[in-house]
Amino acid sequence: MGLTQEQLHKVLHYDPDTGDFWWKEKKSGRHMTKPAGGKSGRYLQIQLWKGAQFYAHRLAWLYVYGTWPPECIDHSNGDGLDNRVANLRLASKKQNARNAKKGKNNTSGYKGICFDKGKQKWMAKTCKDYKQIFIGYFDCPKQAHEAYVNKIKELHGEFANGGAGE
Repeated sequence: MGLTQEQLHKVLHYDPDTGDFWWKEKKSGRHMTKPAGGKSGRYLQIQLWKGAQFYAHRLAWLYVYGTWPPECIDHSNGDGLDNRVANLRLASKKQNARNAKKGKNNTSGYKGICFDKGKQKWMAKTCKDYKQIFIGYFDCPKQAHEAYVNKIKELHGEFANGGAGE
């Protein structure tokens, strides 16, 4: 990555309780009255110098722990803009994917649930190690979702995300 903790500390201040970064020095284009960075998709990015954009959650990890994360940083509450250090944890790519929110094309309203037209039932399914796992058929999506949540907690532990609050 090239950037060290010491270099980062020279240009930005990080508040671990809010997850915000603040510029230490005023330069052209920097707003000193609001947190550094801007939204880029689901995450916050900060441009430290021309051509060098960094995700704020990765900078937070470097700022606090002094090393770049080896793989992924997962936002445990699923909010990619919440960069409080208490909300960040190391994760593999698989673990990070398990904590993903429900898809944009979801029509059931619940993560892991779809309607099987042939059986006229709600079906719950998930994946583990690239293998699809059938959980069961249910009369209503809420029942299917309850079964889904129980199964993913069993399979994925702390990285299970049943899609609550989405």
